[in-house]
Amino acid sequence: MILPFHIVPFLANYSSDFICYVEDKFDKGYISLFLHDDPKLIIMHRSPIKFLKTINEFYKKNVFFLDEDGYLDLKWDKEGKLGLALNPDAEYWNL
Repeated sequence: MILPFHIVPFLANYSSDFICYVEDKFDKGYISLFLHDDPKLIIMHRSPIKFLKTINEFYKKNVFFLDEDGYLDLKWDKEGKLGLALNPDAEYWNL
C-alpha cells in the first residue's frame, strides 16, 4: 500500500472512480485507481512511464479500438492479460 503525499486525479469514469497520479513522501510516482465505494489506492502502474507504455501497447495490440460508431471501446479479457504481462508487480492487474 502507498502512503500518499500528493494525489492528482486525471481520469474519471461515469461512477466517479478515478485514475490518479500519486506521489509518496520519497517523491516516487505511481498511477493508482481510487474507487468511490472503496476509498483506497490500488497501484496500476509503478511509474507514469509504465502507464504510458501500457496504454500505447493497448492501442498497438487492438485492446483499445474505435467501435463502428466511433466511440472508444476495449476488449476486457485482452486488457487484463496484457496489463498483467506488462505490470506484473502492480496490485491492480493481479486482482
